[in-house]
Amino acid sequence: MSFILYSPTKTTVSSIRFLDSYGNTKGNATLKSTVELNKNSSNIENAYIITTSITSTSELDKITGEILYAHITLANLDTIVSSKLTGVQLYLYPATIINNSNHTSYTTSFQRILSSTEDKDVSSFKFQMDFGVDKVIDPSAIDRYTSQLMSILSITYGGYTLTADTDYKVEYSSYLNTDGKQIKTATVTVYASTFENSTSINLVDNAAWFHINLNNGETLNSSIKMTLLRTATLVGAPISWSITEGSLQETKTTTITNTNESPKTVTEEVITYMLTLTLFDKNYDVAISDVTWGGSSVFGSAIVSNCKATIYISNKKINQLTTTSTTTNNFIITLSNGFVIKDGCKLTIVNAYN
Repeated sequence: MSFILYSPTKTTVSSIRFLDSYGNTKGNATLKSTVELNKNSSNIENAYIITTSITSTSELDKITGEILYAHITLANLDTIVSSKLTGVQLYLYPATIINNSNHTSYTTSFQRILSSTEDKDVSSFKFQMDFGVDKVIDPSAIDRYTSQLMSILSITYGGYTLTADTDYKVEYSSYLNTDGKQIKTATVTVYASTFENSTSINLVDNAAWFHINLNNGETLNSSIKMTLLRTATLVGAPISWSITEGSLQETKTTTITNTNESPKTVTEEVITYMLTLTLFDKNYDVAISDVTWGGSSVFGSAIVSNCKATIYISNKKINQLTTTSTTTNNFIITLSNGFVIKDGCKLTIVNAYN
């Protein structure tokens, strides 16, 4: 809310406190005030224009449904006391709040394993909003409303705007509170799995707030948050390797001595390349499903233990990869829960005859 004062001297508003109809101080408002020369006035009384914006009424947020009157103090110590007929009045309507008190399964802080298709990794959550008023406020008069019912206009997360009925669903209803007042509510179900991989979202592994915009101009910016967790991260990334096609040794033969001292020939697989992943939680049960390069599997084997996964790339499968000149692709690592690591390790294969 902004207002303008005219002054014969160059000054600004230094403070505003609000009083009830009995003159009792109810709280202060924070403000921003500037002053400029009134170039269109020849009257000394209007020599300067003071523009003041109220930036927060947090001290007054619990005082709703009551007209408050501003006691304005200027930097030059002049004061302006508002009344029913003049000055600045303030009327606060109840704000919309998150109220999950009757639903133990609802949450304001949701954690999701990114891209997981496992049933154990929940992909959606619910919360309940209690609207402060039933209908959109009519700004032409205090305590006047339009015919438009309160509703959610839009929801955004990390730069992505959720699509209604696909990314989230809203059910509107009402209930009687302990004071016998009917409260209009919105029960919101957010389907995180439908939008979590949007390129607009760059918030992985960090909690971020949803921005819920209502049709009366209210915005809830710090009420509901979500954390999207990567199942694993690639250690040492970025990694870059280069080979000539078909050049890797696939096996090696060694001779060992048995317990009876007789010689024994053993053939072992040669491992040239391996990748290490760090899991987000040592207790999370997950396996490595595949590792591909250019659409072809190069996965050999893997060991997952104590928050660490070691992946062994198959030399035999890499030797089967061909190129007409030089080709570079990322290794694509797919985990058993559906999580995919698409970059971080590149392999370049050079044609053997060029």
